[in-house]
Amino acid sequence: MLSEVKQRWVSVSIPKGFSRRIRAILGFVADESLAEYARQAIQVRLKDDENRAEEAKMEEKEIRERLQ
Repeated sequence: MLSEVKQRWVSVSIPKGFSRRIRAILGFVADESLAEYARQAIQVRLKDDENRAEEAKMEEKEIRERLQ
């Protein structure tokens, strides 16, 4: 869990348009800050991208094995 491990943090800028859209729905969809909303959204996207990358690596490996 993130809170159990000491983290190094970097700043990420959120465009004002996104910020306004998120703030408009925050009270309805979550009881959290804009920063926490953004962290969770990034975590979801990162996990999806990691899964896609892993699938692509496996497909590439299968293709190489078939070509040998």
